[in-house]
Amino acid sequence: TLKVVKYAYQRHGHQVALPELRARSLLPPDLLFMVSIADRNGNIVATSRPSDIGRFPDLEIFQSPVLDDSLSVGLPRRSPDGEWELHFSRSLNAPDGTFAGRVVVGVDAAFFVSGYEASKLGANGVLALLGSDGVFRARRTGEQVSAGRSVDFAAVVADEAEVAQREEAVIIA
Repeated sequence: TLKVVKYAYQRHGHQVALPELRARSLLPPDLLFMVSIADRNGNIVATSRPSDIGRFPDLEIFQSPVLDDSLSVGLPRRSPDGEWELHFSRSLNAPDGTFAGRVVVGVDAAFFVSGYEASKLGANGVLALLGSDGVFRARRTGEQVSAGRSVDFAAVVADEAEVAQREEAVIIA
């Protein structure tokens, strides 16, 4: 989605990109995903959810503009309704190659751990999306969904390798 929106933005600008992609059914469903285009200052200039016009005021993705085409996964943030949300983004470049903003896809963090099955993991199992920085993007144990907690990534990965050597099951996403 990020690459498709970036392509449409570069061809037609922010005023046309999202409406054209929506008309061609090339955007993910609004029920689960919010797609936005933000200018270099984090101001939302186009979005798939008109009620979400505003800013990305403190997202770290706007702290140091990146001109390459790499995918950025932001830290989990609380949405206005109090749920954990993740933002995925790519840089947008102006015609002269300078940083113009970012295309951002927001999604409820619980989406990534919705496959938790108590019949397989039990009431105390863990299904998680853990970044290499040690921050849980999403984590679920039983019915409890959380995000943002930090752990020692190297220790968790080492623990996983040790358990795998003993041929026990471990789930770390």
